[in-house]
Amino acid sequence: NYWILNYLLNSVFWLPPDIVGLSKLKFLNLDYINNIDASILLESMGALPSLKTLSYQYILKTVEVPQEFYNLTSLEELLLDLTYLPKSVLQKLGALPSLKILSLNRCKLNGTLPDLYLSGNDLVGELPPCMRNFVISSETRTAEYPYFLQFQYDLRLLDLSENNFGGQFPYGMVENNTRLKRLFLKNNALEGPLHLQYPVSNLSTIDISSNYMDGQTLKTICSIFPNLVNLMISDNNLTSGIPSCFDNMTNLAYLDMSNNKLSSALFELLPSFGSSLWFLKLSNNNLEGRISPTFFNRTIILYLYLDNNNFFGHFPNSLPTEFSPALFDISNNHFSGMLPRRLGNLSFLLEIDFSKNQF
Repeated sequence: NYWILNYLLNSVFWLPPDIVGLSKLKFLNLDYINNIDASILLESMGALPSLKTLSYQYILKTVEVPQEFYNLTSLEELLLDLTYLPKSVLQKLGALPSLKILSLNRCKLNGTLPDLYLSGNDLVGELPPCMRNFVISSETRTAEYPYFLQFQYDLRLLDLSENNFGGQFPYGMVENNTRLKRLFLKNNALEGPLHLQYPVSNLSTIDISSNYMDGQTLKTICSIFPNLVNLMISDNNLTSGIPSCFDNMTNLAYLDMSNNKLSSALFELLPSFGSSLWFLKLSNNNLEGRISPTFFNRTIILYLYLDNNNFFGHFPNSLPTEFSPALFDISNNHFSGMLPRRLGNLSFLLEIDFSKNQF
């Protein structure tokens, strides 16, 4: 039985009937699947007794949630961002006894809900256990972190995105909360580099996109956060190349460094990353050099963005048989030569862009 199952984008029009037999399945990603009757799909979820995480995001049509869905007694994390839901779903979520994380961003929910306003206070002490996942993104507009966050020691998720927080990275909040797993700080005005006293081994996800982190950040991030699975650091002031210490980040699966000022010969500096990387986005940098065929010996990569850089030379005319991406973009570079023969036989390919080169 599978522990993790991904159905990505819109390439899925049906689910195999034996999915209900995956009794040990713990993680299921059904993002972007708009081609399946949602009620039938969610009804089948009730037969997955071990499921802990369900991501069912970006379903841009109204979804009715059947009663069978609430049989997911082991479900701990439910991500429904940009999925149009009836407001009645909020009245029934109490039937999911293990639920710890619920994300309902931009779901067009309406109706009467209890409100919690914390502005204009001088809160001290620790947040209760029910608020270990703390979010004040988008709405708050302040240049300073909320004072009471300095006294929290048991947060698991902290989202401070889209505020005006400036200055240095919030070291104290990260060091104090030793169980913190997810940290979201995108769209602020934070500056680098990073200096933490000790490595933070529990942190699996960091999003510090759209800040002012400088070129020294990458030299420390792999030693400070050695067990990262997801790193989003696009739209910053990163310079130079990718340090070789990234080779030690064997859990890294999702890496977005697009829209920076990274330079040098990418494939002299880019390490192998290990076998977990399935998303790599290096778009809109100043990376240069030739591409060796060995670069594509990463059989798990599904999304590869190398567009808008300064790569040159003949593109490899043969690709490993194991290389089978869903999206492949090398547009706006200086590649030349013949297109690889295997492009027409990539079985999972959904989108490809080789434009603005010299083929």
